[in-house]
Amino acid sequence: MLRFIPNYILAFFRQASRNKVFTILNLLGLSVGMAAFMLLLQFVVYENSFDEFHPDSDNIYRVRYDGYQNGQRMFACAAAVPAVGPAMKNNFPEVLEYSWAFPLSGVLTNDQDVSYREHKIQIATPSFLSMFSWEMLAGDTSALSKPYTVVVTESTARKYYGDEEPIGKTLRFGDEYEFEIRGVTLDLPENVHHRMHILVSWNTFGPGMHERIVSKDSENFWRPFAYHFILLGEQNTIGEVEGVFPEFYEKYMAEFGNFLQAKFTLILTPLPDLHFTPNYSYDWPKGNRTYSYLLIVAGLFILLIALLNFRNLLSASMAARTRSLGVFKINGASRNQLYLLLMTESLMIMLVSVALAWFFLSGVESYFKNWLDGGSFEFRISDRQFPPSCACNFSIIYHSLSAFCDLQNIPPAH
Repeated sequence: MLRFIPNYILAFFRQASRNKVFTILNLLGLSVGMAAFMLLLQFVVYENSFDEFHPDSDNIYRVRYDGYQNGQRMFACAAAVPAVGPAMKNNFPEVLEYSWAFPLSGVLTNDQDVSYREHKIQIATPSFLSMFSWEMLAGDTSALSKPYTVVVTESTARKYYGDEEPIGKTLRFGDEYEFEIRGVTLDLPENVHHRMHILVSWNTFGPGMHERIVSKDSENFWRPFAYHFILLGEQNTIGEVEGVFPEFYEKYMAEFGNFLQAKFTLILTPLPDLHFTPNYSYDWPKGNRTYSYLLIVAGLFILLIALLNFRNLLSASMAARTRSLGVFKINGASRNQLYLLLMTESLMIMLVSVALAWFFLSGVESYFKNWLDGGSFEFRISDRQFPPSCACNFSIIYHSLSAFCDLQNIPPAH
């Protein structure tokens, strides 16, 4: 029976050439519906993929503070005190490593006096590179261990020094600091919550900074200003650490809290969940998980409407085709062969519609990125196979049912 498929494909093109208006309406309706579905699904997949590219993303947690006074939450802060990390590592065997980063902005100047204002600079600990497994193109993960050193992304290095070797070159921050580039990393993808292009060694800054890091004074633990992360062992859970937070608070924070008649609560958030947490103070822009689910529903609804439109147009055309299909039966075609004919025609329409949808998506890619989030949406059709495969599978099932229903409308041969 499969040897007749080339004839069925030829029959489809003949039928399409005889009914150009019907074919165009079918293709446009189905392709626009598929394009809308794939675009929405692509965005939802992107929104739910934040920070999952880190190898240890499931074991990395951000530490943050909630502040309470008289039993009422006064604020929710995305930051914590850098001193929390060393204290947690010393008191919790579950904590394997810690790291923190503090955002900074300002003008950087290269050795040719070319300057740019940068908004994604982070003062970071040396462990930041290894903890998040940044892919180093030059240098290694110990690049931040010395003072007055920086690590930059590939695009940042190219911006300041073009095709020159950036290692050993300098970047000036204002008139006070001059940093040596000790490492170059691969550009981070856009689906990362804490966005940064330049990492500055925290060892650069003087004794005041070090005092705030290592001091165990209770008041010091009440000054959150940095994004703090911890790495737990693979066999450890968040509950094991949070369960001993009350003891940690009494040891390091209760003294100054009693003086203020207030209390801090430490909260751990898994790294992949940061993008969908509520809006805290000093946090980066976030997504909305509820809206992403609603977009999935909207995409399925649009695709269903397109398929129903296709089904109605196909049913309307069957009245004009009963005679030709009846001739097929008179000439000895079985019901299975007629079903395969109708199925082949439906699949041909579906495949051409997918190709048109792909073309439409290519056309709206740049517009959608700029309209949606200032260009931060990383939309790449070529490496995203999930949305089109979903649309194809859904369409194949629907078209199979359509062909079966149309088969029931064919009159018996006389």
